[in-house]
Amino acid sequence: MTVILNENEFWKKSLKGPDLGEWIVLDRLTDIILKYVDGCIIDIGIGETTLVLLKHSKLFDRTHFSIDKRQMVCDWLTKEHSLNLHTGHFLYCGTSHDFITEFSKKSEQVAVAMLDGSHNYETMQYEVNFFLSKLSVGGVIFVHDTMPWEVTYRSKEDRGKKTESWRVRTVTRERDDVEIFTWPYTAAHCGLTMILKKDMSRPFYRK
Repeated sequence: MTVILNENEFWKKSLKGPDLGEWIVLDRLTDIILKYVDGCIIDIGIGETTLVLLKHSKLFDRTHFSIDKRQMVCDWLTKEHSLNLHTGHFLYCGTSHDFITEFSKKSEQVAVAMLDGSHNYETMQYEVNFFLSKLSVGGVIFVHDTMPWEVTYRSKEDRGKKTESWRVRTVTRERDDVEIFTWPYTAAHCGLTMILKKDMSRPFYRK
């Protein structure tokens, strides 16, 4: 018998013991990216990835913004993982649209962004397009749930969580100013897409 958890039960269960090993690709690549690219860290959709990115923002002394509209998840981060937080970390409990409105007023560039909040296509494409405009050359946007297994995809749909992240992968790959690759493993085997901003001044990118 399949038991479907409501959203609150699901998050309480999944956030009790984060499996950081599932995010080894994000962990290893963020370390490399930050050695070569200037800018802050953004993560939309607080969870296990936030803990991975907090390690790197602290190590590299980068400003780090975590965004989530769910108060209980924001509380989980501040109460259960207060020791992971640092003075350069800022928590925004609200929608990505509201955060982007505020962040658009800043001149700050982005080195790494992790998008795992809303899985609505229009919202995610809006996030990708905005953060690409803020991304430093060589910076990377990571997008989760872009190549889910059928059973995982259906499980999310049954919980009322519409998953259209895969469309972001197929649409963004048409851009000339990015390189895209999707890891099918780790990240709960749901697909982790990397969108790297090209240096268009390189002669082999010119048309």
